[in-house]
Amino acid sequence: MFLMFVQKQLQAPSQGQSDAPETIPEEPEKLPSFFITARQLSAELPEEAWKDWPSDFSINLDHYLYGGPKVEE
Repeated sequence: MFLMFVQKQLQAPSQGQSDAPETIPEEPEKLPSFFITARQLSAELPEEAWKDWPSDFSINLDHYLYGGPKVEE
């Protein structure tokens, strides 16, 4: 469902936001796999954005997302 949201946001960035929840069709159209979508999104990021990304993000995911204790490498 999250990927459907991301896909809709990428397809129509200029449309206004609606407070009404989207309905899910009975038979959703075939969506690309998570990894294909992630690769496409990462390819769209400028190189400067990757330089600011922490090198220990995968190890310290809970720290960066929720403020948990940081694991030292």
